[in-house]
Amino acid sequence: MTLGGVTLSDHLVLDGLETAPLVSHSQRRTLTGESVVQAAPMVGGRALSLLADGHLTLDQIQAVRALAGQVVTLTHGRGTFTVLVIGMDIEQFFFDNVDPVGNSRYSGRINMIEI
Repeated sequence: MTLGGVTLSDHLVLDGLETAPLVSHSQRRTLTGESVVQAAPMVGGRALSLLADGHLTLDQIQAVRALAGQVVTLTHGRGTFTVLVIGMDIEQFFFDNVDPVGNSRYSGRINMIEI
């Protein structure tokens, strides 16, 4: 799996595909009282997250943090998406390192919006 050229573990879970609406709609009434419903397929705008349970390294976190605010390509086993990286919620998986090194493991979430 890759996010903006950063190779990530295939164990990260892509969250948000099932919960996002696939159709946008609006409803209004005309002057005569008739209901008018408009529907259109939704393209983009879904909030997506990559969930990690000890599958991120410090090096990967630093590389992904550098992507914040950029539109990049996410290539995942469930598809390829164009996303805006909006932030990360990360914590160290094992707290045995006072000074984390490149191979320390982290858990958390990489937050994105599909474009």
